[in-house]
Amino acid sequence: MLELLLISFVFWCYFLRYSCIAYMPTLFTY
Repeated sequence: MLELLLISFVFWCYFLRYSCIAYMPTLFTY
């Protein structure tokens, strides 16, 4: 599950670099 989340995070970071910074705080809250 954690690996899937990481892959998804990298996916969005690659295509939507600005969204990567926006979702980063949300990722650490879980």
